[in-house]
Amino acid sequence: MLHRLYTIWHPEWYHNPVKGPYFEGWYYKHVDKKGKHSFIVIPGVFIEKDKTKSYAFIHIFK
Repeated sequence: MLHRLYTIWHPEWYHNPVKGPYFEGWYYKHVDKKGKHSFIVIPGVFIEKDKTKSYAFIHIFK
């Protein structure tokens, strides 16, 4: 448990590029007060051993 908390301040412990590529993304859904309209935002990152192939992105869905 304590190791997981330390990874917050040391992401290289969790996302070691030497191990290989990794993907991380976050899903946010926003709904209006009446619940009739919503949209989704997904920011993410893909890290490859070859840094020239790494990229970040944002998906927005209505």
